[in-house]
Parts: sequence; structure tokens; C-alpha cells
Amino acid sequence: MHQKIFDDPDSKNYYILEGNNMYAKEAGFRRLYKHFCVFKSLESDLDKLKELTGERIPEYFLAFGFIDKEQGLMFEVIACAEKILEGFRFAAARSDVRIPVCYRDLMDREVYLLDDHILHEQYKEKVSILKPYDVSEDVEETRRLSLIDDCRDTFHPDDILVYFLKEGLEAEGCWVRATKVGEKSIFGMLINDPNQYFGVHKGDEIEFRLSETDDKKLICVKRF
Repeated sequence: MHQKIFDDPDSKNYYILEGNNMYAKEAGFRRLYKHFCVFKSLESDLDKLKELTGERIPEYFLAFGFIDKEQGLMFEVIACAEKILEGFRFAAARSDVRIPVCYRDLMDREVYLLDDHILHEQYKEKVSILKPYDVSEDVEETRRLSLIDDCRDTFHPDDILVYFLKEGLEAEGCWVRATKVGEKSIFGMLINDPNQYFGVHKGDEIEFRLSETDDKKLICVKRF
């Protein structure tokens, strides 16, 4: 999807959209994380958005994707938006108001994916409040690893489904929070205790690898 920004006569920026929007759950976390997007507002959003709008529900709102260590994929509401012809007009942001929204609450809505270049400059002060959610370069590298996207939890992209394999035991899927990428493997912290005895427990560091199944699907595997 490609967009173009123009200045309107009132010197407010808006986007001209080319191409179709999609549902957020179809976009995948990679196209939402650290990107700007526009969601249509619902009446149920009033309690969240009223600090920006009073009692009026905006037609749309501009949001920025980020990942919270515990809550998973989230969006920070940046500004109210209204649709004008083929594009959007955005209101000024308020850096004194925080409105985080879980991806779970937005995944079934249509989303417009926006080019970030000018918006990052326009809303850099507002986005800067998300600095506490910055992670190490090692963790960012795991987020850039697209090969494991099918193994990620829908709502917590850092959490990877890893199949534990040990002779005499059944294969068991466990969740591991990715922390770094090695030369031939991936490392993470086990976030649930296995039902069977593999000799590891919640909180332990796990080293795992990608493996290809008979039907050419990539899965993550830890062999003991």
C-alpha cells in the first residue's frame, strides 16, 4: 500500500491512500510493530478516547504499534483522525495523555497502514513516551527474524512455540520468550513449566533451532 502526504490549506497533514486497507489480524505483527496505522473508532472506545475528545467519538484514530513485555503487542493512540476524500486529517497529539490499547481489542478491525517517514517527524515527541519499551539489540534481532513468524504467539510476538523432544517422552509444545539469535540457534527464557520431565523449568534459558517438517513447514524444536 502506498500513500502520499500533502499539506492542506490549513497546513494540516493528511494522507492520500492508494490500495486497499485490511483487517489488523491479516497484517501480521511485523507490519504493525513500530509503524503508524489508522483504526476506525467504535462507541466502545469512548472511555479510552474521551481524554482527547471529551464526549465526542472521533471517526478514526491514529496509533503506533509497540510491544509491552507482559501485555504483548500494543498500540499507543497518537491523535484523532477524520477521513477526507481519499485520505485522513490528523489532530495535534497530546504528550500529557497516554492511551494504550491491546492488539487483542483491535485485531478484528480494519486498519490503514501508513508510510512512517513524515509521521515519525511530526509525532516524534509523542512517540518518545514509548522509550521505556525499548529493548536490547539482541531482542530486536529476534523480532526481525521472519523465519519464526509462524511459531510466534498471536498476541505476544516475543513468545515462541517450541516443541520439546526427548526419547521416551511425547513431543510437547512449550512457550519460550526469545532473547537473542545465535549463529545456528535461538535463545530464550522458558515461560511455562512442561507437563513432562525434560529437566528444565520456568525461567530457564533454552536454546532451540528451526526444523522442517515433512510438509515443509518450519517449526522450532529443542532436543534433549
